[in-house]
Amino acid sequence: MLSITEGNQAWGPASPGDPAAPGGRASGRMPRSVISSAGSFATAMTTADRLLWLTDYAAAAQAGGTSVVPARLAQGIRVEHLGFSYPGQTAPVLTNVNLDLAAGSTVALVGENGAGKSTLVKLLTGMYRPSGGRITVDGTDLASIGPARWRAATTGAFQDFVQFQMALGDGVGAGDLPRIGDHDAVRGAVAEAGAAGLVEELPGGLATLLGPWIGGRSLSQGQWQRLALARGLMRQAPLLVVLDEPTASLDAPSEAALFARYAQAARRLGEVTGTITVLVSHRFSSVHMADQIIVLDEGRVAESGDHPALLARQGIYAELFTLQAEGYLGR
Repeated sequence: MLSITEGNQAWGPASPGDPAAPGGRASGRMPRSVISSAGSFATAMTTADRLLWLTDYAAAAQAGGTSVVPARLAQGIRVEHLGFSYPGQTAPVLTNVNLDLAAGSTVALVGENGAGKSTLVKLLTGMYRPSGGRITVDGTDLASIGPARWRAATTGAFQDFVQFQMALGDGVGAGDLPRIGDHDAVRGAVAEAGAAGLVEELPGGLATLLGPWIGGRSLSQGQWQRLALARGLMRQAPLLVVLDEPTASLDAPSEAALFARYAQAARRLGEVTGTITVLVSHRFSSVHMADQIIVLDEGRVAESGDHPALLARQGIYAELFTLQAEGYLGR
């Protein structure tokens, strides 16, 4: 049998009596360096494959879409027979979803984990493309609007956010790059997110360097989340604002106060540009002020209406709201 040797180490099986094998017998083992190199090569191939897929996906997404985004929403956003399945999965995440989100309204998405709330948000913001059905913006199919144009008309804050390790003002201002150096705009967004006190207590204010990896100030998860929310509130006149569990690291009273304050700001935006604000939260007490509450259940719209109407219906929303209320009361 063939044996390839390098130094005193055998590569591949050795024949009996081969001096390269311990005790003159074949070990049948590859050196660790070869196994490590093979593993690294496999990892590199997998990474390269994903990068090529992402490059093709981005190119395809940027190629389409010539429709113009309206300067102001007059009608709103309509979801028609929307369906979505993740690649490689047969079970749909969303099935035949139909919704009318009125211009200038505040909409809350609620439901148990896995109901499809975050997936619907990503479809509304254009991060995902529907597997079936369509989304229209003032009657124009979202698929015909270029992703870059729609991104410029939307903003949001999410539960999974980036901790920008840089100057605090730059990390917030990045939410609207043309105004990243506008300190008045940054302070306004910070105040709206309830983080003005944090900036005031830091010695460098907006210039404070954040992030221990670069020798900056460490923050709690809740403080990082407030800054992420401020970043999402930087744009002056978006058509769609999405707040997907943006206060998960805050306690219930802080979240309720923040949502109440932002609901007032959302109404002002709605009057000026017809902005639609979508709130996602697992705390029903924080979203009861929404104009429209949509209850998702197993990828379908189970109920839709305002808080009093859904309570009177005595359905899923009423049941879950009552359970949470009893939990807060300690019953």
